[in-house]
Amino acid sequence: MKPPLELVKNYTKQVSAIYSLIENTMRENNSLTELRDTLLPKLLSGEITLPEAEQIISEEA
Repeated sequence: MKPPLELVKNYTKQVSAIYSLIENTMRENNSLTELRDTLLPKLLSGEITLPEAEQIISEEA
């Protein structure tokens, strides 16, 4: 038994939007993780100041 074609199309459209949102969120999460891993040790060691870190973040965005 197959579902109606229109139902399959609607389902695919809905699921595609959700997967796209998931992919975008994962990319953003990876970017934020990379920034954290790069900046936090430098901030804690005093290698860079908070204003310098903010500038780096704004350049990445």
